[in-house]
Amino acid sequence: MKQVDLSDIGVKKSLFDDLKTPDINGIIVNWGNDLITALRDKLAKNKSNASGSLSADIKPVIRASAKGVNYIVIMNDYYINVEEGQAPGTIVSGKTLLKWMKQKLRYGSFKTAFNKNYQGWLALKISRNIYTSGTKARPFIAPTLNQKRLDTLSQSIADHLAQKIFT
Repeated sequence: MKQVDLSDIGVKKSLFDDLKTPDINGIIVNWGNDLITALRDKLAKNKSNASGSLSADIKPVIRASAKGVNYIVIMNDYYINVEEGQAPGTIVSGKTLLKWMKQKLRYGSFKTAFNKNYQGWLALKISRNIYTSGTKARPFIAPTLNQKRLDTLSQSIADHLAQKIFT
């Protein structure tokens, strides 16, 4: 005789409970990792990844919560300046530029400036150039994190839930 498990009779279950499973979390993590790869590829294609520091510093942070998994993409603060550019007249502090230069130093940029101790002068020169000319926008997030990519995530989750329901 076949035994039937009736232990969850009377327990209100929600489809959202299924969203907390390791399978769904895996779908989200894989999707997020594909997103990061696509962001890095777009930076390279845009030629806006001169030193590689912005691309190299794109990292996922995965946080589990009571509602499921949060997949957060973190990157250097100046990503917005690459994404949107800067209009002429924008004042960029020397301190901010020095921080940016130090990040790029890890990848070989600005070695001479730091070795010869004229990084402050160079930061001021770059700041003046941005103030007079601005910087060109090189979008890499908007074209990558698009509706099609979000639909792919939604469809993957829907397919998984349908398979779970109908099998």
